[in-house]
Amino acid sequence: MRMLALHGYTIADGLMAKKEFKVTGVGYKDKPLSFIITTSVLSSDPTAKAHGTKLESLIVEFLQSEEISPIVDNEPYEITVNSKDNKKIN
Repeated sequence: MRMLALHGYTIADGLMAKKEFKVTGVGYKDKPLSFIITTSVLSSDPTAKAHGTKLESLIVEFLQSEEISPIVDNEPYEITVNSKDNKKIN
């Protein structure tokens, strides 16, 4: 499996390092390229959808950056952000 990294930092490192992101886990699948993000936010939280969308936007921004875009090489990808109770929130 290909691990996207930038100067030794992976998506998981970046998301899990900041407490405000509330990320508890990051998974990857290679074919098709998929990112599965798990958060500590409950799906019933009124801010859950906005939080999931924000995390998805951060990942898209990372994947489209000058350093990472050539690695992804226009390969389609999917991003799923899940709540603590395992519901999709993005």
